[in-house]
Amino acid sequence: MTLSSLRFENLFIVTAFPRQITVMTHGLFHIQGSHNIGVAMDTKLGLIVPNIKNVQTKSVLGIAEELGRLQQLGLNGFLGPNELTGGTFTLSNIGSVSCC
Repeated sequence: MTLSSLRFENLFIVTAFPRQITVMTHGLFHIQGSHNIGVAMDTKLGLIVPNIKNVQTKSVLGIAEELGRLQQLGLNGFLGPNELTGGTFTLSNIGSVSCC
């Protein structure tokens, strides 16, 4: 599976099942009405996870634009609580891994 097909499948899942993301708090599952996808990014202050809010209402280009906006805010150190809270799903990678 390629990275581009993985991205497509993730977007398909969010679109095809718009009320299926749940969050567990205090031992109870809650269905979320919006999908706020957190994207881990490295900044001067360390790893942060801003959220692309309401992904289910955005086009692929809209998601890309919002990701670019969040990246610029992160690079300049201007991400606030609104961008950093409320995530329902997080995307990340393991980064550079060295062996031996």
